[in-house]
Amino acid sequence: MHYDVEDHLADTWSVITSLGLGRSIVVGHSLGGMVGLALAARHPDAVRGLVLVDVAVDVPSRAVVSIRDFMLSMADAMPFDRFVEAAHGFNPRRSEDMLRHSLKHNLRRTRDGLWTWKYDRRHLDSAEFERLRAQFTQLSTSLEKVECPVLVARGAESEALSASHAARFAARFRSAEWTTVESAGHTVQADNPQRFIRELRSFLARVDKSEPARA
Repeated sequence: MHYDVEDHLADTWSVITSLGLGRSIVVGHSLGGMVGLALAARHPDAVRGLVLVDVAVDVPSRAVVSIRDFMLSMADAMPFDRFVEAAHGFNPRRSEDMLRHSLKHNLRRTRDGLWTWKYDRRHLDSAEFERLRAQFTQLSTSLEKVECPVLVARGAESEALSASHAARFAARFRSAEWTTVESAGHTVQADNPQRFIRELRSFLARVDKSEPARA
């Protein structure tokens, strides 16, 4: 069982069409950002703004290895506090209280009283991460198909996207800008949500302002 970018794209498109959302602002982090990119390239009339959070089509190997090693190091089932401890060790920018709140929505309790992730881990191995990374690279050919304004938002302390990398990536779109969120690593929206929201609202205001008047 694999979960390709194309699979996520099909699910996302199904939600948009089923709910009749029309032209949408799409915000995606990491893998979600690449799904958003694929959506904007495949269905340009459906996306009026795209925000890519700490991701690019050419993710550095060190960032992939760091995230991979953390995810693969987690046991399938552990006491809740062990998940909190491991998550805090991987990302000490977030408080344990915040992680507890977040993990309660990402974990489920097993019959024997332990906790496990809600997502399907059966496919996770090193080869899977490299396969997804290759799919990210393949999206390089889709950048010119994105017609909407794009914001590339990186964490100042992220291994996945440096300032120079973000600038080069943004320059490849028809209309894009990039920004750095201070005191944030790869999980920008969780590490510094207030600053990220300010950047997001500013971008959305510019998108609204650039929209042609509709009858």
